[in-house]
Amino acid sequence: MKRFLYLLCALAFCLALTPSTALAAAPNGQVIYVGNENVTSGGYWTTGSDGTVTQYTGPDTPADNYVHYDADTNTLTLHNATIKKGLDYNENITGGTFIIGSAIGVFNQNGAAELTITLEGTNTIAEVGKGIYVLASSTGGATLTITGDGSLDASSSVNSGILVQSNGGNATLSIENAEVTTTSSSSDGVLVQAQEGSNASLSVNGGSLTATGSGTYGAGIKFQFGSRDYNSGTPSLTVSGNAIVRANGGIANNSSSPIQYETGSDSTGGIVFDGNTGTVHGNVTLQNPLTIGEGETLTIPEDSTLNTNNNLTNNGIIVNTGGTLNGEPGGTGTIETAPIITTDSLSNGTVGQDYNQTLHADGGNITWSATGLPAGLTLDAATGVISGTPATAEECTVTVTATNSAGEASKEYTLTIEAVPVANVTLDHTVLALFPGDTTALTATVEPDTATDKTVTWESSDPNVATVNQSGKVTAVAPGTATITATAGGKTATCTVTVTPRTYTVSVNPTSIEFDTICPGDTQPAAQSVTITNTGNQTVEVTLPAATGYTITGDEGFTGNTASIEPEGTATFTVQPNDLTAGNHSETLTISWNNGNHPLPVGFTVGHELTGVAAKAPTCTEDGYEAYWKCERCNELFSDADGKTPIPAPTVIKATGHQWGEPAWTWDGTTATATFTCKNDASHTDIVTAAVTSTVTTDPTCTENGVTEYTATVEHDGTTYTDTKNVTDIPATGHDWGEDGHCTICDAVKPGFMPEIIQGDEATWTKGDGQPLSFTSNAAYADFQEARVDGQPLDPVHYTVEQGSTIVTLKAAYLESLDPGEHTLDIVSSTGTATATFTITAKETQQPAKPADTDRTLAKSAGDGGQLSRSGSDIMPAVATLAILMASGLVLGTFVLRRGRR
Repeated sequence: MKRFLYLLCALAFCLALTPSTALAAAPNGQVIYVGNENVTSGGYWTTGSDGTVTQYTGPDTPADNYVHYDADTNTLTLHNATIKKGLDYNENITGGTFIIGSAIGVFNQNGAAELTITLEGTNTIAEVGKGIYVLASSTGGATLTITGDGSLDASSSVNSGILVQSNGGNATLSIENAEVTTTSSSSDGVLVQAQEGSNASLSVNGGSLTATGSGTYGAGIKFQFGSRDYNSGTPSLTVSGNAIVRANGGIANNSSSPIQYETGSDSTGGIVFDGNTGTVHGNVTLQNPLTIGEGETLTIPEDSTLNTNNNLTNNGIIVNTGGTLNGEPGGTGTIETAPIITTDSLSNGTVGQDYNQTLHADGGNITWSATGLPAGLTLDAATGVISGTPATAEECTVTVTATNSAGEASKEYTLTIEAVPVANVTLDHTVLALFPGDTTALTATVEPDTATDKTVTWESSDPNVATVNQSGKVTAVAPGTATITATAGGKTATCTVTVTPRTYTVSVNPTSIEFDTICPGDTQPAAQSVTITNTGNQTVEVTLPAATGYTITGDEGFTGNTASIEPEGTATFTVQPNDLTAGNHSETLTISWNNGNHPLPVGFTVGHELTGVAAKAPTCTEDGYEAYWKCERCNELFSDADGKTPIPAPTVIKATGHQWGEPAWTWDGTTATATFTCKNDASHTDIVTAAVTSTVTTDPTCTENGVTEYTATVEHDGTTYTDTKNVTDIPATGHDWGEDGHCTICDAVKPGFMPEIIQGDEATWTKGDGQPLSFTSNAAYADFQEARVDGQPLDPVHYTVEQGSTIVTLKAAYLESLDPGEHTLDIVSSTGTATATFTITAKETQQPAKPADTDRTLAKSAGDGGQLSRSGSDIMPAVATLAILMASGLVLGTFVLRRGRR
């Protein structure tokens, strides 16, 4: 229903703006200039190729390139006209200072300014400050209608290409089936300016309008109201008859109201480009070729239709937000689908209760935003969830926008946040203490603050004690207690009012004053403060007391000799003695007020306060003194208890001096101190640090620490004292172990040492060899105990032992007695047993000699290691020598191999 009413209003508005078919004469007082020529009276003017305008005086109608103004119908016809001259500044002609620089200027000082321009052929306005300027200077509206099947290209350098301005009413620019292009190099392409609060409208019915603005503030099309940057007014742009409007530089508006985009009454609409962003309004069938350029978008909103009619080239983006696109556009651009919000309505919420609703829309990758949400609610841009806790009861108009790369869609909802009942009522006072006749105001607070009905009613439980009006004003009537009750929304709060009689009482602190006693000649004691507190419930007037031996001075709260003290308030005054003669000075001061008085005793004494000091005997280091008396206040000294004989200082008894005994020595490692104690007073000690020297008395061994003797020496009171101390503080050297397991320093045996064969192990001896066989143990020679072969002790006659660690050599004769095979030799030492293995091999059997060559056979057998004599006698032939060399090589090779394994 609301939508239908809006459409009716819009239709009525458009009908009101539509020019009447029957053209009327120009308004009274209006003047019209074309190319600096006044054409108000009507006639023909020709235009030259240089853009000058010249009045035509020939017969009939000029053949071409002319301007004709019909004063009866207020119609200006441009027929292939070229105008390049603007109105000169001239104070002597009407409008000569208002519409200067305009190629076509319409001016009315005190009425409406109106003009209809009919275009025939191709018409041009250029090289002027303003193109077409229609100005109603003070009253009336400003209207410009451009019609015809021709075209107009109007450009300007200073102001707008087309400017329709009313300073006292509405401003209207209408284009009917014409092709209009307007450009400004430093301002707006088209400017429609109305009075603040009026209507500024632009309508294009058929044809086209291309408006280009430039400069810092230049827009393609601008609606302005008044002369300020921001004002009120109603701007509107109506397209119909398949019109095309391009605003290069955008469409601007200084009104607080947005621009109303409308369509014609014949169900057709048009296309409006706001900068690079175009929108289809209503149902449009393209009549002429239209190109959507690169970087431009054309949106087809819901309820709009675009029929390309084979006239659309899309090199940009067509965004379909729910409308209809008929026909296939050409070009290289894309067609994208903008979001369509599908949520029908928003559920109601309640103040203080959680709210949650998810918005839904067709289209992908949507980002949500909203305006007008109630306080306390937010919209999640990614999920489309409205959530939060509403803070106030209200009915809100919420505009939700869904945006993606293709565009955006907005939808308006009504969101009602329902009221909250009263939860609690509180008063700024829960108790009041009043006196008869007093008044005070109570303030009630209704919670929550968003409660729908916060009306408060007031009532007193006992009007004889206290009354209350409906504004919360309480009046005390008589002593007693009454309860004041405030009620809102069924909730109550109370205040207990106690009315008490008026009382006039005070308290004095301190209740008496006793000044410290001073000595004769001392300065006057400091003043003491007295505080008077009003303990009654009425204001009292207090007067300062009078005194003879004291000075009374009013302090805080006193003005002169009186003080006005409110209930629970205080006032202070000071009391200071002024009679400093020896003796006691006491008197009673009287503090009085308008309903009573209070006594205040004060006292003060002048005289010495003597204390006896007993005599002190002298000590070793401190002097003593004789008995004396001291005044505790002035510190003056006296030799008698009556204070009659002053002395400058106590009589001194000289100190006795020290008598030192033998020192007590204290050692701390290698440092020492000597403590001397006085025989006269054991509490007197003197600790002296000694000079310490040292001497080594016992050198360290492998296992035992060495000993150092330290000697401490001090000089004290002319005497030298010494003390000695032996300390086992030289660390033992530790063992230096040799290969034989003995320490090279102390000959101790290394724990865990086990001798081993270091030479001769795994030797082979062949019977008949005639040579002894030696084995070496790394045990010390001095540790040797015996040798064993195959576990049996060996008679020393069969071997020799010599140094070089321990070398045991088995004699050849003994070796001959052993059976062939492997044998063991144990070299037993006190540090352990080293075991070697050796092998006895049999003597090789000699081959029989050939009779034909006996000498050669013998020689060969000897060369092959023939049998040696068991007696061990010297055999000198070459065969024996060769056998010895072979055996030695075998022993050496075995030794090297064994050493390599180890």
